[in-house]
Amino acid sequence: MAKVTFIEPIATFRGKICKHSEVIFKHQSESGTNFTSRICHPRDYKTNPLSASEQAAQEKFKQAATTAHSEMKDADKKAAAILRWETAGKHGSLYSFLFKEAYAKL
Repeated sequence: MAKVTFIEPIATFRGKICKHSEVIFKHQSESGTNFTSRICHPRDYKTNPLSASEQAAQEKFKQAATTAHSEMKDADKKAAAILRWETAGKHGSLYSFLFKEAYAKL
C-alpha cells in the first residue's frame, strides 16, 4: 500500500478516488490558497486526437498567453497595462487581466 505525505494537513477529502484518476494538489501563490482537483479518465491523444475546433481553441489560448507575456516583459506596455488594470478595479492579477484583454481581441 502506498504511503502519502501531505505538505499541509487536509481537513476533508470527498469523492471516490478510482484507480484511473489522478489527484492534483496545487498552491495558488497570488491568493495563498491550496486546493486539490481530480482528473478522471484523462484523454489519450494517440487514440483520440483533437478535433479542428479544439485545436483552434488551443491556438487562440496560446496566442493570448503569448501576447500577455510579451506585454508583461515590455516596460512601456506594462506601465500602460498597470494603469488600465488599476482603472478596471484590480480584479485578479495583472497577467490574468492582460490575458483576458488579449483573448477578447482574438
